[in-house]
Amino acid sequence: MEEYASDQVWGCKEIVIDGAELFGRYFPENNCRRDGEVFNL
Repeated sequence: MEEYASDQVWGCKEIVIDGAELFGRYFPENNCRRDGEVFNL
């Protein structure tokens, strides 16, 4: 389970770098950590 959670965080991180809009579409109700901070949309 730990690995699965890490994959989600990394994937979410990449999406956030590409654009906040993509992040909202792929993870509308998930928390994403970026640069050590937690982002909640």
